[in-house]
Amino acid sequence: MKLAGCFNGIAGLILGTFKECGQLNEIVEIFNNIFENADIPILAGFDMGHGKHNLIIPMGLGATLDTDKKRLQFHEPATVA
Repeated sequence: MKLAGCFNGIAGLILGTFKECGQLNEIVEIFNNIFENADIPILAGFDMGHGKHNLIIPMGLGATLDTDKKRLQFHEPATVA
């Protein structure tokens, strides 16, 4: 996906949980290696993806990825007057 340009212009990357794919720290290391030249935060372990628990991730909203607090915060869309 990276070679196809799917990640061009991203400001951060959030990884969900990975079931039966290995240790999470090893998976994170793979992503860190893939994106080593991109100056973006990468956080993992969010309850989203293909597992039992899935957070709803709205599309089209602004968001702040706080790597210190390990938190993703969505922003209300601007209203047009």
